[in-house]
Amino acid sequence: MSDVNYIFTHAQSTIMILNYQYRCYPETPQKSQLNSWLRVCQYWYNWQIGDRFRWWDSNRTNYVVPSGDFCYISCSLPPLELRDQPTFYSQKKLLPEKKKDLTIDAVLFEDDYLATSEGKKLPSVKSYRNSQNELAKISQRKNAKKKGSKARRKLAKREAGKHQQIARARKDHAYKIAHSLVRSDKKVFFVENLNLRGLRKRNKTKKDHQGNYLPNGQGAKSGLNKSWSDASFGQFFDIFSYIAEKAGAVVKKVNPAYTSQLLCYRDEFVFTDCGIRKYWDEVEQIWVDRDISAAINLKRVGLELFPTIN
Repeated sequence: MSDVNYIFTHAQSTIMILNYQYRCYPETPQKSQLNSWLRVCQYWYNWQIGDRFRWWDSNRTNYVVPSGDFCYISCSLPPLELRDQPTFYSQKKLLPEKKKDLTIDAVLFEDDYLATSEGKKLPSVKSYRNSQNELAKISQRKNAKKKGSKARRKLAKREAGKHQQIARARKDHAYKIAHSLVRSDKKVFFVENLNLRGLRKRNKTKKDHQGNYLPNGQGAKSGLNKSWSDASFGQFFDIFSYIAEKAGAVVKKVNPAYTSQLLCYRDEFVFTDCGIRKYWDEVEQIWVDRDISAAINLKRVGLELFPTIN
């Protein structure tokens, strides 16, 4: 009997537990879902920490600091709305509602080109948008003519002249906007560090299991790509930096993440849908413009006062 026990114990001690790792190759919809989950987790973690700090700031008790013959007394007023200290379980109950507040946003809207932290909005010129119908007619007439003919060359020259006119109008608009900003006598300007090439990039194709192509939203994105190209922010930032440097000012690019979603004076996620352009604040009894709020937040990023930096 002892031999049997010995053999069983020896065999049991040689058991090995193996772990395997497999590389995953997610498709585009799966990548989008994974990034959405990661974003929710990052926001939820930061929100919970901020909520606990806010509770601590509004519920601090009085204390006395002795200093020689006098004592400094520090106190804080009680909050308008008393609440218990946030815990894991109390914050966990809020997660389903907070998850609904997270979506994506666009920058260009109607006739607005730029918004400043001073509360001003600068108009766009949309030189290509205003001339695309005329260009289409010229191009259609040109394509109908025989290649190499005098009439085709004449229309091609007219088409090139129209493109040159559009480019000059866009450049003239950039110089006018840059000069109007520099005349404000500011010495430091913070602008968005935009990935312009990525914003104009075509959507990746989607296929099902049989290899058939699926809708990828490129039709809706084509209009936005045209607006980005027509705005020509890359050219504007170069011109603005040149004009500002001549005037003794500095232009700095900063990360615009979450600047268009947060309410600038209360750090709350309000503009979570790109369709929300204005917000009525019941507490302050004021209308808040989304673009102006984003410009103020961009300034806070540059001054390292934005919550995502702290």
